[in-house]
Amino acid sequence: MGGKDTGVAAWLRNRRINAGLTQLQLAEHSRVSLRAVRNAERGYVRCPRTETTKRLLAALDAGERAATAESPDPLRFGVLGPLTISDGQRRIEVRAEKQRLLLALLAVQPNRVVRREEIVDLLWRDGPPPSCRNLVHTYAARLRKTLECRNAHLDAPPTIVAASGGYLMAVSEDQLDLLTFDAARKAGERALALGDLPLAERHLRHALRQWRGSVLADLDQVRQHPACLALAARRSETVVSYADVALAQGERCEAAVHLRALIVDEPLHEAAYARLMLALAVAGQQAAALTLYDDIRKRLSDDLGIEPGSELRQAQLRVLRQDIQFPSGTTIAGS
Repeated sequence: MGGKDTGVAAWLRNRRINAGLTQLQLAEHSRVSLRAVRNAERGYVRCPRTETTKRLLAALDAGERAATAESPDPLRFGVLGPLTISDGQRRIEVRAEKQRLLLALLAVQPNRVVRREEIVDLLWRDGPPPSCRNLVHTYAARLRKTLECRNAHLDAPPTIVAASGGYLMAVSEDQLDLLTFDAARKAGERALALGDLPLAERHLRHALRQWRGSVLADLDQVRQHPACLALAARRSETVVSYADVALAQGERCEAAVHLRALIVDEPLHEAAYARLMLALAVAGQQAAALTLYDDIRKRLSDDLGIEPGSELRQAQLRVLRQDIQFPSGTTIAGS
């Protein structure tokens, strides 16, 4: 005993708080008296016994490990494919149809107010009931409760927020795959504008890896919303840009994967077909590339009554001539 040792006292108090323990819990776990813990945190114990110190440290270590293990990860939402919500490794289910539709509509327009009229139009396309405004409030409240039972453990702000005239979904870039995609896409575009093809390829590849399928693949009722159509268009542009850069860098395999995925969703996308033909030709599959050209030509003729555009024709000509080399720093579009 002696004068106060405030440095040790503050250290002990901070570690106890980080471990999520009260003074009484620390005393019980370390098998020392509550008075001893209080005196130590007040700086009255200058030379504690070795055995007491070991017990306190063991209790603090155990408490910190438990606090870390029990701390949930932030909620993460996915709209680039089927609608998903996860908390670390655990999936969170929203089974009620109206709540899923509401969540999807807010998620494809993150951090902006979606007006009640827009929500009503989506939820009741055949005509809303007289109580539609109250029902929207009920669905939003239930959805908020489902999500915020997790956020409460993180001391996080609400995800679903009521705003003037509607609701918004407040999420950060690392919580929503759409925002992650857009950030990486923009970074790739900036790198491309500066002529840094390797950096552009990395960013655009990261952007496209956020996609697990068509936007909101399990919710057809939302997929024709203007926000979803605009998002699908950004994906198409990114796939084409990535294919240009990847092929110029000699990275054909992943470019072909993303191009194939795109033409499944957009079977008349001529730019994607042109680049996929060149990717196949680079891989030594000239016959497959020419077969692909015949397929899209027939599809365009049957569905639209038109012939392939200049980009497709040029790709066919390059395959026939085996003109499929891309000088370093040159994109397909630049060629």
